[in-house]
Amino acid sequence: MLNFTGERINYGGENRIHIFSDGKMKLIDNEDLPVEGYYISTYALKKTGEIRNDQGNITEENFESAESSDYLFDVD
Repeated sequence: MLNFTGERINYGGENRIHIFSDGKMKLIDNEDLPVEGYYISTYALKKTGEIRNDQGNITEENFESAESSDYLFDVD
């Protein structure tokens, strides 16, 4: 079951996007745009540093955005 809120959008961006439709995922290229669906972005994080205490336990970690992926969900 998928619960969601929001509006369907018409996506015509410049990035490649993944679309979930009929239980399958498909990578959409610019030639296939525009497409319509519910939009989300995900971001991978790259660890940039950490601080350890005297016992060697990590007490602080630093991350930065490394990659992003865009997804559309085509659900009615």
